[in-house]
Amino acid sequence: MPAATKQKHDIEVRVYPLKEPKGKIVANASATVNGMGVIGIRIIDGQKGLFAQMPQTKIGEEYKDTSFPTTRDLRLALNKKLVDTFVSERDKVSVKDTIKEGQSAAKDAPAKGAAGKGKGTKKSEQAH
Repeated sequence: MPAATKQKHDIEVRVYPLKEPKGKIVANASATVNGMGVIGIRIIDGQKGLFAQMPQTKIGEEYKDTSFPTTRDLRLALNKKLVDTFVSERDKVSVKDTIKEGQSAAKDAPAKGAAGKGKGTKKSEQAH
């Protein structure tokens, strides 16, 4: 049997952070690995940090992975890409939420100069 060599994998991922985590689940994800699609991946915030949990189905009393990387190299590469993408997307959501909150606060705040409305004159009125 030939020795295993590190292979470059074509991995594309899509990660959807949850607004409110469901237990330890912080995001749902899907991936395309070397042309094959995998859906139902979850990003978990476990005791040792973030990791990707592959799709599972319940068989009897146990849960079994329905899709999984067949090599350690692929498992590590897929997990890294999913977690890195989650962190990036989570940060984008945080920035987007902060901007939205700022816009809401600006709408609720009185406009500058609103207190003295009617007391000033417009430049065009001053010229006449």
